[in-house]
Amino acid sequence: MIAKLQPKRLRKLLPSTGTDARSKGSLIMLGLIVSNSLTLLMMFWLAASVSRIASRDAPTLVQQVGGQAFIAKPIDYDYRDPQVLQNVAREWALLNFSFGDLPQIDHQTEQVSYEGTNLPEQTVTASYLFTDATRDAYLKGFAENIYTTEAQRGGLSSLYMPYRISAPRQLEPGRWEIDVVGSRLIATPSNPSGEMVPTNVQLQLVAAEVPLLALEEDPSDAAKTTYRLLESGIRIDKITALKQD
Repeated sequence: MIAKLQPKRLRKLLPSTGTDARSKGSLIMLGLIVSNSLTLLMMFWLAASVSRIASRDAPTLVQQVGGQAFIAKPIDYDYRDPQVLQNVAREWALLNFSFGDLPQIDHQTEQVSYEGTNLPEQTVTASYLFTDATRDAYLKGFAENIYTTEAQRGGLSSLYMPYRISAPRQLEPGRWEIDVVGSRLIATPSNPSGEMVPTNVQLQLVAAEVPLLALEEDPSDAAKTTYRLLESGIRIDKITALKQD
């Protein structure tokens, strides 16, 4: 016995091939393409991340002559810690602007001759922080405007008191700007208690090579200070007086 199927019943048994079915199929295909694309992007991202990690320099174990060991972590050549930058700016200002007979800190300035001009020894020491293009010009101006003839004869002393060292502002890789705000206590025989004179400067600091210096067995205080300043890997490239508010 042969069963006869009516066209209407046959259409019900076969899969629908209408517009709705085609739309659903297109959506499924689009979803598969998007999913595969995201998977491929994630694989590329993971591969790049692994490559960056693998290319990093590993920390190095450094052992000193005395037996002490520490971990040295590699950093970018132009990077300097903000605290180191602030410390260099502060120490430069203290050395540069303090001279004369200073009983407050038990200090008596020794003078040295620099190109025929007498200057405080600590000022000359601090000047090694300047770049070669800045150092001579600054010391010349210092002798003319700050370390006057009266100061050279011992008739004037200056004690610098820093109030604020601003956070370093990066101008470009390896170059920063710092404001040093403070006052100089200027004392003379006629005014031994002194007078406060605001002295604020803006320094531009640059990253520099750390020189390989060998200290003598019994180095002077100036030599030790110079070594400590230079091993920071920082130089002063520009100095500007800040206007008083």
